[in-house]
Amino acid sequence: KLKFRIRAYHGLETREIAPDSIEMIGIPADVPSDERIYRVGVDIGDMPVIDRFVIEVLSPEGEVLTHFPFSLL
Repeated sequence: KLKFRIRAYHGLETREIAPDSIEMIGIPADVPSDERIYRVGVDIGDMPVIDRFVIEVLSPEGEVLTHFPFSLL
C-alpha cells in the first residue's frame, strides 16, 4: 500500500512526476518481512542531465516515509 512519487528539481523550480510502473520484487507480499524491494519505472522525458531527482516513498495516508535523491550525472 506504499505510494511513490518523483520530484524533479531544476534550479529552484520543482515538478512532480508520477511513476509509470511500480513492481514489488524479491520476497512475496504474503510472506512477513521487515523489508521490501520495489522497482519503480518512470519516464522523465527530455529533462536536462543537470537536474536533480528525488524518489519519495509515501505511506497510505500520504506522509513521506523516506526519500532517495539521485542525479543523472
